[in-house]
Amino acid sequence: MRERSLESQQMRLKVMSILALIFPTSEIALNKNIIQIKNHETNEVSEIDEDNFEAFKEILISMFCLSNKENKEYNPSGELAKKIANKIKQGREKKAKLAP
Repeated sequence: MRERSLESQQMRLKVMSILALIFPTSEIALNKNIIQIKNHETNEVSEIDEDNFEAFKEILISMFCLSNKENKEYNPSGELAKKIANKIKQGREKKAKLAP
């Protein structure tokens, strides 16, 4: 039981740390089935619950490029970024040719 409690506390700390980075001007409260985010500048309170969690998760995946999709296209701006994107694309094409 104590190990589970320790794991829960560690997970809670990790979640709070990530949310604090994402919402630096906000007070965050983790409750059983809801995350409340109060913006200190506007006093607006937002909630993440089971109704909007999937949308929030998809936004985070997009923001932090966490998708496992191999077909991801890059939209580079700048000459160096275009060269890097082209190298990534060539590497993926080479990998696809070598795959059985």
